[in-house]
Amino acid sequence: MFGQSLMQVQAPGEAEAELAWMSKMNLLDAILTEDSDAVIFGASTILRVTSEGGSQEMIRMYRAVDIANHPALRFNTADLVLIALLAGGDYGAGVQGCGIKTAVALAHAGLGRQLVAGIQEAEHAATAPFLAGWRLAVVDELRTNASGHLKHRLPHVAEAVPLDFPNIAIINLYLHPRTSEHADLTELPSLVREQGPDLVRLTRFAETHFLWGDPEGIYRAFATKIFPGLAMRQLISAALCADLGLAPRACPMIGTMVSLRRESQSSEPHVPEVRVNLSISNQIINTIFDVRRAGAALDRDSLLDVEHGCQSQLSSM
Repeated sequence: MFGQSLMQVQAPGEAEAELAWMSKMNLLDAILTEDSDAVIFGASTILRVTSEGGSQEMIRMYRAVDIANHPALRFNTADLVLIALLAGGDYGAGVQGCGIKTAVALAHAGLGRQLVAGIQEAEHAATAPFLAGWRLAVVDELRTNASGHLKHRLPHVAEAVPLDFPNIAIINLYLHPRTSEHADLTELPSLVREQGPDLVRLTRFAETHFLWGDPEGIYRAFATKIFPGLAMRQLISAALCADLGLAPRACPMIGTMVSLRRESQSSEPHVPEVRVNLSISNQIINTIFDVRRAGAALDRDSLLDVEHGCQSQLSSM
């Protein structure tokens, strides 16, 4: 609507699978999703929005490397596939009575890795006999808790394991999802964009639809809602250019550093944070208010007062 340039990719299969593949290819820094299947598909970093204490929202970050290395988890793709098969996911409801804790315990017993390794090693004709034998191993573990990973034996869950469990088609959907893996990467939209939102159109929209749509009100709103986003776009674009080995790109909207907070070693850790003042050029101001338009009289002295009063700050990890 306002000329914002966004990257769009048509996924040949599941969107989460495509995003996970792009994540593994370092085409994305993180995936914002509520779908846990993105982890199974191999996403390196996932962001989730959670509510903390009512209306306050928090963004939590989950990294595949942490899931693989955490002493209480140490899960790989095979473990995660097993958990989805047992506890349920997008492709199936799971085994009746088997919750996430039971599924995790069976993953710790090594049943997920046995499943995936057996499928990969078995000839096509031998897959069905292998799966039948593996199912019996799952049932036996639920009945006896031989590995000791369950809190207690679960014979009622063992009885609920279907005779056709696991479904090889569902396993393949997790292990071999349809993605752009074999596509020409040059066909994907460019990740480094020059175009931003059309500030003139956005300003005219504000003038028409909002009570605060006068020059000072618009500038105040842009100082807190628009300028930080534009500055972040410049930072991301510069970082992408550095990652891809392209020519360095400047960040003209980033002004002086206000404060630097490093990662805390206390009992209440926080992420590293840098706060900077934003530098809003006269060119941007002229672009916003399109001073060449008839009737666009602008009190420059008043606007300067607003500019000093709306000293935008940008926090960045």
